[in-house]
Amino acid sequence: MGKDSKTVGVTIEEALKATVKSFKKGKGFWIADFRRNTQENFKFKEDDSLEFDYFLPGDQDARKEARLPGAMIYNFWINPKYRIGVFLLSSKKEAITKSAILSIIPKIRKFMEEELIHWSWLFLFVEEASKELKDFIANLYSYKVGVILGEVKTRQKYSSSTFLGKEGNKLLKFR
Repeated sequence: MGKDSKTVGVTIEEALKATVKSFKKGKGFWIADFRRNTQENFKFKEDDSLEFDYFLPGDQDARKEARLPGAMIYNFWINPKYRIGVFLLSSKKEAITKSAILSIIPKIRKFMEEELIHWSWLFLFVEEASKELKDFIANLYSYKVGVILGEVKTRQKYSSSTFLGKEGNKLLKFR
C-alpha cells in the first residue's frame, strides 16, 4: 500500500521552497509581484547577526499589468501602489523562541521604514513547536507584520490574530 501524501513528512527546506513558490506563482502572485529580487541568506545591513533563509520583496503596481485602456485608467486612480516584504526564517538558521520573535519584529519594522515597505509577513518554520510557542504566536498582535509559524512535522499552521497573520496562513505551503 502506498503512503498517503498527507502523512509523509516534509523537510524544512521543502516547506521553504514551497512557500517561496506560492508567492511567485501561486496565490501570492495575486497580491503582488514577488518574481524579482528574491534574496537567499538575507541579512539586515546594520545587524548581520540575524540571517533569514529568504527575503521576497514584492510590489503591487497593477498599472503595469493592465491591458485594456479602461482598466489602465481605473488602476491608475483606484488601485494603490504599495510595497510588501516577506521574510522566511527556519529553525536551522535561528532558534525560534518567544524572545527571538520579539527581537525580530522591531528589526523588520525598522527595515520597513528604511525601505518604504507598507507591510510584511514573517514566516517561521520549525520541525516541532512547543505549546507555549504556538499559544504565543496565536496571541501575538503586530499591526504591520503578520507572523505565521509552520510546524513541518505535523504540517500545522499557527498565525498571529491580525488580518495579515490570517491571510499569510493561506500562503504557507509545505509541498
